Amino acid sequence: MALVAAAAIVASVMVGCEKEGDVKRVNIPSQIHVKVGQTYDLGSTQSWSSNKTFVASVNGNGVITGQHVGECTVSCADGSCRVIVQANVNLFEDPITQWGWNRAQVFSKAGSNYQQTSEGNYTYETGNGIAPYLVYTFTNGSLTSALLMVKTSYTNQVVDHLSERYKFMYKEGTSFIFLDGNSMTDATTMVILKYYNSTYWAVFYSEK
Repeated sequence: MALVAAAAIVASVMVGCEKEGDVKRVNIPSQIHVKVGQTYDLGSTQSWSSNKTFVASVNGNGVITGQHVGECTVSCADGSCRVIVQANVNLFEDPITQWGWNRAQVFSKAGSNYQQTSEGNYTYETGNGIAPYLVYTFTNGSLTSALLMVKTSYTNQVVDHLSERYKFMYKEGTSFIFLDGNSMTDATTMVILKYYNSTYWAVFYSEK
């Protein structure tokens, strides 16, 4: 009887310790998918952090929120999870923004159905009626900018498309400036949405 009583006391103490602890240890998935604005609860109260808060944030309760399209890793003492944030709005295929790529690298991905302009730029007809024209510019053989023409009849959608991938920073005249980072210091690409004429918006991508 004494042995049984001692075992019961030990079990009671252990249960009490579990109840007092705020940390809930769980099996963390290796990878999750969320959309921009969507949340995912990892179900673990930990000291969480995200290596790219621009892509996804995570709070102390393990709740992940998708911020912008991309991939990041959230981590705590128990492990880490790869987070893939996807878009709700896909109005057009995003242009290549690997600044510094040479022509062969760009053409291998974009295709060879381009027309070279007298200025030395390369124009594509995208086949997308919403954003029918795309232009790539190279300087000293390296990709430096991309220009996409988007119909003004899709103004709200193009703003939503860009906002899910870039952070709106400020307005300057008829231009709207976006970055692929939370600030100028951690961004690599700047996007300028500029009113071109009554038919098109010009969406200009360049290295920040």
